[in-house]
Amino acid sequence: MGLLRSAQNAEQSKGRATQGAEEASAATAEIDLLAAASGQISSITEIIAGVTRQTQLLAINARVEAARAGESGRGFCVVADEVKTLAARTRGATEGISDQVRQVGTVAVASNIAQAEEIARSTEAIATDVVETAGVLKVQADSLQNQVADFVLRLRSVAARGSGATPSAQASPASSASSAALRRRA
Repeated sequence: MGLLRSAQNAEQSKGRATQGAEEASAATAEIDLLAAASGQISSITEIIAGVTRQTQLLAINARVEAARAGESGRGFCVVADEVKTLAARTRGATEGISDQVRQVGTVAVASNIAQAEEIARSTEAIATDVVETAGVLKVQADSLQNQVADFVLRLRSVAARGSGATPSAQASPASSASSAALRRRA
C-alpha cells in the first residue's frame, strides 16, 4: 500500500511540475507579446507626437504670416487656429494612447504575478508531495529492515535447533563457521 501511495505522490508531483512549467512558459510568451506590441505602439505614438509638434509649429508660423498679411490674412488665421486645435487634440489622444499602453502593461504584469503565485503554490505542493513520499519510503525502508532482521534471527534460530547449538552461539559468525567445520569432520 505504501509503494502505491509513493507512486501516486510521484505522479502528482510530475503533473504539478509539468503544469507549472506550462504556466511559466505561457506567462513568458504573453510578456514577450505584450512587450513587442507595446514597443510597436510606442513607436507609432512617437511618430504621431512628432507630427503633432510639427503641426503646432506650422500653426504658429501660419499665425505669424496671417498677422503680417493684416486684414487679408484673417481667414488664414482662422485656419491656423483650427490646425493648432487639431494638433492639441492629437497630442491629447497620443497621451491617452500612451496611458492605455501603460495600463495594459500594468494589468499584464498583475496577471503574470498571479500566474507566478500559482506556480509557486504548485511548487510548494510538489515539495510537500516529495516530503510525504520520502517519509513513506523511510517508513517502508525501516519496516523492511526490521523484517530482514527478524528473518535473520529466525534463520539463526532454525539453524541452531537443527545443529543442536544455542541461538547465542549462532550470534557469532566465527563460532558458526567453526561449528560448520566440526560437523564436516565428524
